[in-house]
Amino acid sequence: MSQITENYINNVINLIISDLNLVECHYSQIKFESIAQNYFGVLIPVILTGKNGENEVTLDIVLKIAPTDERFREKKPVAACLIDYQTVRMSSPAYDTLFFIITSTQSELRHKHYQELLDIYYQTFNKVLKEVGLDSHTLYSKKMLYDDLKIVAPACFIVANTALWLSNGLQQEGHVRSKNIWTTDEEKEMAVNKYKSVIKNILDDFVSYGYFSL
Repeated sequence: MSQITENYINNVINLIISDLNLVECHYSQIKFESIAQNYFGVLIPVILTGKNGENEVTLDIVLKIAPTDERFREKKPVAACLIDYQTVRMSSPAYDTLFFIITSTQSELRHKHYQELLDIYYQTFNKVLKEVGLDSHTLYSKKMLYDDLKIVAPACFIVANTALWLSNGLQQEGHVRSKNIWTTDEEKEMAVNKYKSVIKNILDDFVSYGYFSL
C-alpha cells in the first residue's frame, strides 16, 4: 500500500498558510511516512501558528487528504464508518471514567471491583502525566477525582439512561430512533424489563457510592 509523503503534507500546509496570509509560521505534526493510504485518504492533525498582521494566530487543523495513489482514486469505497461525537464535551476526567464503568460493566462486577477500577484508572492517569513531565497529584489529585465523581454522577446517569433506552430498542419514534425495533409485545416486554433492571442497578450502585441520596 502506498504511503503519504512528508513533502506532500508540507505542500498542503503551505497552501493553507498562503490562503490565510500568515507570516512567521511554524507548525507541528507527526511524521507521516508510516501512515498508509486507503480509498478514503487519511486524517492528519496539525498545529499551525503564525501572524496575520498584528494578530497572533494558532490553529488546530485536521487535514483530510485525498489519496495520492491512482489505484485508490479510480475505485469507489464500499464501506464507511461514521463516528458520532454528540456526547463529546470538555469535562472532568471523572465523567468519562464513571460513564465508561456504568455502561460497560454489570452491577455484580462493580460490587466486587469498583474501587479497583478507579485505582487502575488513576494509576494509568498518573503514569501518562509523568511521561510528559506533569504531576497528577498537583494537577488533578485522587481526592479531586473522587469529589468530581459525585458531581458528574447525575449527568452520567441521564446520558446512560438515554443510551440504554436506545440500545435496548425502545425508542420507536422521533428523530433519533433505536437501530433494532422489537416487533412483538413479548420482545418489547423483555427489552423493557432488561432496561429497568440495568437502570435500577446503576441507581442502587450510585446510592451505595454516596453519589445519590434517596
